[in-house]
Amino acid sequence: MQKILLAILIILFGFGVQAQIKNDLNLVPVPAKMKINPGKFVFQSNTSIVLTSEGEEMFNAVTFFGNLINRTTGFRMPITFSPPVSSNAIVCKINPSISNEEGYKLSVQRDLIVVEGKTPKGIFYGMQTLRQLLPFQIERPFPSNIQLTVPCVEIEDEPRFAYRGLMLDVCRHFMPKEFVFKFIDMMAYHKLNTFHWHLTEDQGWRIEIKKYPRLTQIGSLRNKTLEGRYTSPEKRKWDNTRYGGFYT
Repeated sequence: MQKILLAILIILFGFGVQAQIKNDLNLVPVPAKMKINPGKFVFQSNTSIVLTSEGEEMFNAVTFFGNLINRTTGFRMPITFSPPVSSNAIVCKINPSISNEEGYKLSVQRDLIVVEGKTPKGIFYGMQTLRQLLPFQIERPFPSNIQLTVPCVEIEDEPRFAYRGLMLDVCRHFMPKEFVFKFIDMMAYHKLNTFHWHLTEDQGWRIEIKKYPRLTQIGSLRNKTLEGRYTSPEKRKWDNTRYGGFYT
């Protein structure tokens, strides 16, 4: 029995070491394939995003990244449509040979970053990985004087599951729209693709329907909220505070 337990511990330790080796860049989720190379790409004030194919979906897939850089550094990252450039740019292109609709390839070199996807969805998730490779200060809401660099890597990645969801329950505890935006942003950051918004139940109706105004006039409010755990009826405690809210 002891030998069996020892064998199991060795196997588990081996898996842990392998996961640590694969994920020493702290990417979540861990990419399917990743190779770390020497060197780093340094963002400059004139670094640009270059799209090799036009379209609203492609533009939307990269716009958030340019806005993130602008918020942190103060300089704008232009998005252009042109043939691939050779340096100081993030080149995004469609690659039909990639098998998965959300799969992507990310190549970071000292002078150029290339993001490839089968569809704009893949480009979007490749840019999210690039976002995770940046210094953590990039997520702060105010500009700072940090140098933006990413390590040189070669990544090939695709989702293991087509449906990757997360639920936000705003019936029991209403959340302001700014929180909802941030919640969706963090879902995308971790490559979750399905937002389950729990909007209606007996604890509160949270979505406005103009044809039925009483749903929010009455249904969005409750007179009290349970305190603590859901115990037997005789032990339940209530705060007796009117609570409500809804989204237009």
